Amino acid sequence: MQGECDLVIGNDVDVRKLSLAELQEIKRRWFEMANQGGKVEAAQLVALGLGQRVRDDFVYEATENGQRILFKADRHLGGVVVLVNDKRVLDTRRGEGLFVPGGWELVLDRLYSHEQKMLEMRDQDARREQQRQLLIDELLLEE
Repeated sequence: MQGECDLVIGNDVDVRKLSLAELQEIKRRWFEMANQGGKVEAAQLVALGLGQRVRDDFVYEATENGQRILFKADRHLGGVVVLVNDKRVLDTRRGEGLFVPGGWELVLDRLYSHEQKMLEMRDQDARREQQRQLLIDELLLEE
């Protein structure tokens, strides 16, 4: 690979022929781009917002196109792991970080969008209730 590292490994590239340095650079860049692009935060929100608590983790499982996608967030350490058919595709719990792009991102984007809408609705409901309580307080006559 010459110059800047290719960010997409095409079908014509045999990754087994890449050097250690090239593979490390691809891994680093993919994770950096995912983190900057909000994918890590999105996966964490999906796990925390939609997931069920299992010990110290929040776990959410989706099945799409025959693939099992598991989102897992550690509520104490803030780490997140995504598995597609038991293969790690996102992992912030290990020091170097891992992100493997793929079709699972479409599921992540859809679930993240859904959870964002749910958060907005909860915020609106909370604001309405707060306004309601303020009006109740204003309208009550002091005895």
